[in-house]
Amino acid sequence: MSRIRFWAINNFCRISMCSRTGAATEAALFVKLRVTNSFGKLGVVRESKPKQIFRPWIWFAAALAAFAIFVLVAVFGSAFAVLVYLYLLMPLGVSAVLAVGLLLAKRHTLSILIATVVFCGVTLLLFQNADAVKDIARWRLYGAKYQRRVLAEPQPAEQLKHVEWDGWGFAGMDTTVYLVFDPSNSLAVAASRHSSGKFAGIPCPVASVRRLAREWYAVEFYTGEIWNECEEKPAPDAKTPR
Repeated sequence: MSRIRFWAINNFCRISMCSRTGAATEAALFVKLRVTNSFGKLGVVRESKPKQIFRPWIWFAAALAAFAIFVLVAVFGSAFAVLVYLYLLMPLGVSAVLAVGLLLAKRHTLSILIATVVFCGVTLLLFQNADAVKDIARWRLYGAKYQRRVLAEPQPAEQLKHVEWDGWGFAGMDTTVYLVFDPSNSLAVAASRHSSGKFAGIPCPVASVRRLAREWYAVEFYTGEIWNECEEKPAPDAKTPR
């Protein structure tokens, strides 16, 4: 057997026009020498990487999964739950799926990598618009119930009808969002411009106004303030005295 191997390596050197050392290195890196005892033939088997198979449906599934998971966490969880998911649970889950996928599905490596990028990208995009995503989802699920509650409220003097719509915070630093019924749509301009400030029918300056539907708005108050219990905010152009 040793003679046959020696003969095989020597012939490989002559064919490739290289030295014995170079041929041995090249043979070790790029080919396998297979010598059969029965016929004494020299066989060369080339090592090739597994051919990659692209599965576009995996990318769409990743985007759909990212959207569904984020909406569920945002709607049924708190703002703290969203942060835990974004900075802890999602990185751990993505890392585990990526590791298992790369080990067990080598022919789908590129598809798995692209799906991972898609999942993370969709999640970050949703997080940047978390308030709007949450409002739209909650409005679709609970809008009719909240509308009935608002319309059942007595009309306050010189104010718009409202009920508490959302909120978050802890240790007395709570942020409250109200669902406001505005039959004249006077808040439409503020909602389109994402403005903050003091508006007719609302007793306090507010941080933001978001339109949910015609005549219905989500009005976010400043942290620590609630309806009829707030501090006057200085105008944006006013200078605070030192």
